[in-house]
Amino acid sequence: PARATFPPAPGKELVEAHCSICHALDKVTLTKRKPGEWDDLVKRMVFLGSSVDAKDRTQILAYLKAQLGD
Repeated sequence: PARATFPPAPGKELVEAHCSICHALDKVTLTKRKPGEWDDLVKRMVFLGSSVDAKDRTQILAYLKAQLGD
C-alpha cells in the first residue's frame, strides 16, 4: 500500500506525530472531509483517548482543513 504523504505546512508534524499513535497515517487521507467533519473526527479521537492538548488540537484542525479538506 502507498504511504500517506502530507503537504508541507504548519501543523504537518503534529498530524504525523499524534495521528500515527493509534492508526496508520493513510487512514487520515483516505476520505476528503468538509471542515465540520474534521472537527467531529478530531473530537471523536479525543473522546477515544488522544492526549493532544487544546493548542495542538487547534493547529491539527487548521492543517487538516486547509490541506486535506474537501
